[in-house]
Parts: sequence; C-alpha cells; structure tokens
Amino acid sequence: MGRVKTGPGHRKLPCPLYAGSWVTDDLFVVAGGGGKTKSGIPNRIMLLRVDNGAVTEPVAFVDTPDAPLALAVHPAGRMLLAAMASGGCIAVSIDIATATLRVNEAVTDKLSADRVGSVSRIVYDKKGMVVAFGLDGPVTSRGSVVSVVVLDASTLDFVSEVEAAVHGDTRAGVKDVDFCRFGQPWLAVVDESGSVRVANYESGVVFSQMPAPPPPFDKAGAARCQFSRQHDESALFVLSNCAVRGEPAGYVARWELIPQSVADSVGRVNLAWIGGRFRQAIADPITTMNISRSGSRLVVGSSEGEIRVLAANAAASTSYRLKDAHMVVVTQGCFSPDENSLLTVSADSSVRVTNVAGVKGASPGQGGGSSGGSCLWTLVKLVLFLCLLAAVVVAYLVDVAHPGVIGHETAT
Repeated sequence: MGRVKTGPGHRKLPCPLYAGSWVTDDLFVVAGGGGKTKSGIPNRIMLLRVDNGAVTEPVAFVDTPDAPLALAVHPAGRMLLAAMASGGCIAVSIDIATATLRVNEAVTDKLSADRVGSVSRIVYDKKGMVVAFGLDGPVTSRGSVVSVVVLDASTLDFVSEVEAAVHGDTRAGVKDVDFCRFGQPWLAVVDESGSVRVANYESGVVFSQMPAPPPPFDKAGAARCQFSRQHDESALFVLSNCAVRGEPAGYVARWELIPQSVADSVGRVNLAWIGGRFRQAIADPITTMNISRSGSRLVVGSSEGEIRVLAANAAASTSYRLKDAHMVVVTQGCFSPDENSLLTVSADSSVRVTNVAGVKGASPGQGGGSSGGSCLWTLVKLVLFLCLLAAVVVAYLVDVAHPGVIGHETAT
C-alpha cells in the first residue's frame, strides 16, 4: 500500500464511511460513524457537492443514533433510506433546491428494527416503485425466517418476502441484492454462504440458483451481484474472492440468464445460466462492486484501497485504475447519473470523486489496464524511438561517406 493520492477531489471527513450514493450529477451523500461507543466519533449522514472537480465541505448533515452501514437514494432523489448497525432504518428527506437534509420521522417509524430487522443492503427498483431490504439476520419480528423483505416504496406496504436459504443447520443472512432492470420481476440475492439465488419479487418465490462455476472457481462463493443495465438484457455480474494462484484475488463473471419456460402463477420459470467465465479484476479481495446507469462499465474497489473501472462485457477489461485511491478498504463505489464522475468512500474516513468522463482505454499516468489507451501510448513511444534511431543512423552514414561535412575540420 502506497501513499494516498490527494487533491481537490479527495476529502477527509470526521468518521469512517461505509456507504455513499449520488443524488444529482453534482450532489451526493455519504454515511458512516463510530457506532454506539463513546469514542467521540459521530454517526452521520452528510450531503456534499462537487464543484469543478473539487469536493466541498458537507453542505448539510444529520446525526444518527448509530452508525449507518448501508443506504439507498430514491431514483427521484427526494429521499434516502439508511440502515443502522443496531437494526432498522432511518429515512431522510432531501431538498435538492436548497441542498438540505431532514429526518422523515413518519417513514422512519415504519422502518423500525421491529419491522424490518437488521438490514445489510437496501436497493430500489429502476422506477422507485418498490424497495428491497436484504437482512443481515434472517428472522423478522413476524417470526418469518426470511432473507429479503420487499415493500412498496411510496406506502411502505408489504409486497413480498424471500425465504432465507438453509445451509447445514443455519440460515444465511444477505450480502447483496439487486433488481433486474428490464422486463422481468426478478431479484438476485447473495447470501453469506456465497450462493446466488433468483426470486420473483412480486411473489417472493425463489426459482433458480447459480450453478457451481467450473474449476478452479467451483468452491468460490459469491460476494456481490449486479444485474445488467443494458436494454433487454438479463445478464448478471457476479463477484467472487478466491485464492486461485496463492493469494486471494477478486474475480468477476458475467452470466446470461435465459428463460426456458413461461412463468407459472407464482412466477416460477426454468432459467438457463450461460457463460460464467471468471476473470481476474484486481489482485486483492474486492470489497465493493457497482454498475453504471447505462450498463457499460463496472467499478470495483479493493481491501487495499484500489479502485478500477471495468468494461461491462465478457472480457471485463480494465479501462481505469487508481492504485492508492484510499488508505484502507473501499466500502462503496458508484457512478454519477451522467457517468462522468466516480464516487468512492472508505473506512479511512475519506471520500473521493474521480473524473472518468470519456474513459474507455487506460488513463495515462494511472497505471491503467489492458485496453486501447495504453496500446496507443506504447505505439506513439515506439514510433518516436524509431524516428530518433533513424536520424542517428542517417547522421552516421553521412559522416562516413563525407567525413568533412559533419563534425570534422578539413586538414590544412
């Protein structure tokens, strides 16, 4: 781990950061804290602005009773939900025009720990119609052994719940959850055992599970999942951390989910999982993964503070790399709505906004990856070297043929 690269897009805040999300192209929220211990470290949700690439001081904040571990901003940008370490969620209203935050007590009361339990992940569907809560502990106050609760986003009325998976004598909590964005009422769930299941979120029925990948990844459990955002695609990106060549590293696989039959009355359908070739994305364990709104790029962050932008295709080639973006683990990364900026936060209390507008090949000077930009730069250097070599050879030949012309005095 090297020295963190600072600059106007990098800012230290008063608490460890565990979550972040964009509100608009120049406003974003971050959240974190020291928990319920009397350490003096605040538990806080903060609103910040990006001004010409520089991250400002927080323009607004609200303190919370415990550390917020996960958050989601409604697609319309008017509200965020944040999961507390001790259970339950806090709802915060966002006024974009005045750049202010306010705790929404009415919604917060409906999302108490007694109702939703201990939440590890929150995600809205594409239109913000429903919201899913992935549970860290699989038991709710109703006594149901579930892993995901889906509520109507506007009324918070119950829609469905997904039963927790059984692994041996235990039922696993949730590590990640994501909605399919086009055409299908599907919800992908990654649990603590590393399995990936797909459920119909309208009925809560689990109808498919990711098959075991081919060796040497057959024992690698999944850590994150993201559905494609490309139109009419039902591809699922799955992240795994495993030790294939000695030390643990992060790998990403793209699975094509192909329906093999028409859904029945409760949303069950046979699903073919095609592809699943794992490619190394980073040399350290990956701690976060997110996909851009257009679906063209993925961002991954590592346990060592590195961030990378990958092409969201089967090749998953690196198009941008910043090795020392943060001092320690990257806890969240996400693209701005216009995809020109990349927000990353870390447990080292730092937030970074990186300009990735137009990044397709490697970014010069960042030790970038393996695509077009680095190849072009290498070619330019090779051409310049050959031109210089040719000039030296020509000068030498002229000097040999006409010794009195270049660098020699004629004897008298």
